[in-house]
Amino acid sequence: MASLNYYDVESSFLAFSASKGFGTLWQVEADGKIHRFSLEGDKHGERSGAYLLWPEGRSFDGKPHGWLQDFHEGGEKHFWQYYNRDNPPPKKRLTDAERHAARTRREAEERQEAEHRREALKLAYSVYQAAQPIWEASDHPYLLEKHVRPVGPLRVGSVPSKSGKQIGGVLFIPMCDVLSGEFVALHRVFPWRDKETGRFPKGWHPGTCGGVFTIAEDVRRGPVFVCEGVATALTAYDLWVEEGTPEAPGEFVPSCTVVAAMDSGNLVRQARGIRRKYANRRLLIVKDDDEAGAKASIAALEADFDGVVDVPRAG
Repeated sequence: MASLNYYDVESSFLAFSASKGFGTLWQVEADGKIHRFSLEGDKHGERSGAYLLWPEGRSFDGKPHGWLQDFHEGGEKHFWQYYNRDNPPPKKRLTDAERHAARTRREAEERQEAEHRREALKLAYSVYQAAQPIWEASDHPYLLEKHVRPVGPLRVGSVPSKSGKQIGGVLFIPMCDVLSGEFVALHRVFPWRDKETGRFPKGWHPGTCGGVFTIAEDVRRGPVFVCEGVATALTAYDLWVEEGTPEAPGEFVPSCTVVAAMDSGNLVRQARGIRRKYANRRLLIVKDDDEAGAKASIAALEADFDGVVDVPRAG
């Protein structure tokens, strides 16, 4: 095979990515490593896209290849192979041995990726376990600004920066599989405002992996309010959930359950699982007043939710 123009290879891969709807991918590194990048609709700090590009390929014919992945679509991979006039697709039918070799290499890559995710997930859970429970809104500026008090399994702790230094005061929100209850990701809210966006930086570790954050999970009565963000969920809890009979001064019996998905895209993906989890409960989607909230509401109703309510307003 003639020597390749790597600019042409990368340009071809970028053209393929655009054709698959990955319009936010502007440049790539052909180094055989997995890279994450932000997709349209991601909030600041989120990186729901991934790609891998082999410069010389590891397929049976040695041609460059790679893949793209969109976690908004459940992590489906779109595979790419480099061809041009001097480097045409093979015309011959693949032998069983060639197909087996290509499949074996792909399966090995997938196992390696799964192992990396398992290790990252173990690290995220250990970081959460080492963090301290958060008791007051004043313990984190995000909660203080939203005028909500921390309830549920929220914690505050530290994460390492790219330079290796520890960043303290990070709000940790554990995300669990809606059906099994297993820990699947750690959602993090950092304690400062981004200078460009004016928002508190947020992010998932490892990756955007779904799951939900649940308040009053053990409650078996009353409706289930399903929210997009954690601030909405905490507000809903204060206004709608703690309306039971006081067990003791300052203590109330939760009267329903609140679920948060952290963003509208994840809420859409989790809607049917939430309906299955709470099959015998009344499900109400708490609608954010924007386009993403409208799409999430439609998805929830299609998943057989019982209705829509507006975002609660304290005071």
